[in-house]
Amino acid sequence: MEIEFFVNILEVTGTAAFAASGALTAVQCGMDLLGVNVLALVTAAGGGVIRDIIIGRLPPAMFSSPLCILVSLFTADLIFIVLKAACKKNKLTRFTDIYDKIMPVLDTVGLAVFTVTGINAGIDLGYSTNYFLLIFSGTVTGVGGGVIRDIMADKKPYIFVSQIYACAAVIGAVIFLPVYHLFGFIAAGAVCFITVALIRSLAIAFKWNLPHISSKNFNNSKGE
Repeated sequence: MEIEFFVNILEVTGTAAFAASGALTAVQCGMDLLGVNVLALVTAAGGGVIRDIIIGRLPPAMFSSPLCILVSLFTADLIFIVLKAACKKNKLTRFTDIYDKIMPVLDTVGLAVFTVTGINAGIDLGYSTNYFLLIFSGTVTGVGGGVIRDIMADKKPYIFVSQIYACAAVIGAVIFLPVYHLFGFIAAGAVCFITVALIRSLAIAFKWNLPHISSKNFNNSKGE
């Protein structure tokens, strides 16, 4: 019962965080109310749907429980109403600055939460010793919704261009496993959440990125 309550709290928190990031992205892209709701919902639920299809949990959780949908739509509509009211009063002049500051926080919370709940989905199906599946399940749940959001918003997926993102989920999931077998799910979930959030926060603060090749190199070579 304690584990179920813990997971439910995480689900609501992560859903609200990712739904908010989807709604803010939709507003930034100039979408209407329908677009804001759709982008919020796919951001919050997309990773879980991908996970459930892959691990064979059908129908996906979002269709068997209305909680995710209700929290997503409530969050999206609340954000839309607040921002619409701010526009009418001309108090939204610095939306871009607000967006740039809030988005990393929302994505960090959502990533950390859904890494834990994604692992839990694998455990619920009896795969507690299939470590690769649990790590994959946690990671895809954490990053999947954000990828769908960015594609629908015609942006480069955050996961491929931002500070360390998916790697944080993988590390958190790996650390989860030994703690789970030694101390149980709640302790492992807390450690995993803190690990993912800490890595992401440090990556944002110190601008840590994985190695990449700048597109400027290709542009220069064309000019030559």
